[in-house]
Amino acid sequence: MAVSVDTVYQRVLAIANKEQRGYITPQEFNLLANQAQMEIFEQYFYDINQFERVRPNNTEYSNPLHILEEKISLFKVSQNVFTLLNNVPGYASSFGSNILTGDNTNFADSIGDFSLAIANSGTLTHDTANDALVIKNNGSATASSVRAFLNPTIDDNVPVRVRVVVDTSNLPANKSFNVTFNAVNSTSVSGGTGIQSIEFFSSSADSGVNDNLTLRLQSATAVGGTDSVSVLSVEISTSSGKRLQISTSSFYRLGSVVYTNSSGRLIEVQGVTTKEFLDIDSGPLTKPSTRQPVYVRLSQNTLSLHPSEIANNTVFNFIKKPAKVNWAYNVVDEKAMFNSTQATDFELHDSEETSLVNRILELAGILLQKPDLQNSGKDKIISEIQQEKA
Repeated sequence: MAVSVDTVYQRVLAIANKEQRGYITPQEFNLLANQAQMEIFEQYFYDINQFERVRPNNTEYSNPLHILEEKISLFKVSQNVFTLLNNVPGYASSFGSNILTGDNTNFADSIGDFSLAIANSGTLTHDTANDALVIKNNGSATASSVRAFLNPTIDDNVPVRVRVVVDTSNLPANKSFNVTFNAVNSTSVSGGTGIQSIEFFSSSADSGVNDNLTLRLQSATAVGGTDSVSVLSVEISTSSGKRLQISTSSFYRLGSVVYTNSSGRLIEVQGVTTKEFLDIDSGPLTKPSTRQPVYVRLSQNTLSLHPSEIANNTVFNFIKKPAKVNWAYNVVDEKAMFNSTQATDFELHDSEETSLVNRILELAGILLQKPDLQNSGKDKIISEIQQEKA
């Protein structure tokens, strides 16, 4: 269902021009139409709150709450599509132990469970005195990289924290060093800055794809093979919370967040404030789990889910924003002719057609500085409200 943008425009023009009150251009109409649509749409939520406080009307077609729900249902969306924010963890996340295991004295061949291989021209040695992995540019390339591969031992898409401590004392200032984990890059550390800690957030790979870590020494130009970086430690730990964005530009109001567990049971994810989360997370019995998941809302469409593993089986129910109205046209003989193929109708319920006309007329009266037109539209709106809420 939708309200024809052309029908509304023609009615507005007919009423506005009845007594030569003024012509409303298509550009002006589009601005006023979108304003009117959003005013009507936003009022739904306040009307629901008001009608819930009065004695219910159980008639089949005139229950005000049912009417409002029918109007709002046009904008209800349920989806599990989101964007994982790899560069930040969930709110107040805790971190697991280092998932790298094994003896790091074998740094020359591995970093715990990561097997090492030269990815770009360079050399890889083990500094036994300092227990460090030394990456050196051999002079034939502008970058030297060591790539480490880990067999998939982390659950799919779990957020992780990567922390690498390096010593760039033997690296000139015109060179830099950075780390990549599963295509997410760290910031670069300049040469000559001594011991530095690199920390960033990424996520584990999808099923069937190995998690990989790349340690890269790079330069704008190929230079001699005496420059090197010493990697003193590597730590990769899982994060307890995922931060994600609901992936839609039309997101307007968040509804329920529902998680489906391994048994197929639907569990509503409880929304909590940042203060409430700190209290919940500190208690062993209240700590978030797959049985009692929670989320912290960090912005309009950004959530932090706890525990993180629920993300892939979570559905977000929300209200979308009405599409922007557009009375499209082509100019023919210096006149604007309606172009239905490029136009965008009102997304409101069909019953809102009269309300849209009245609200646009009120706004047009302000625009054209015609008090009689403004008052005409305003009086009709007041009459509608009194009738609906009597």
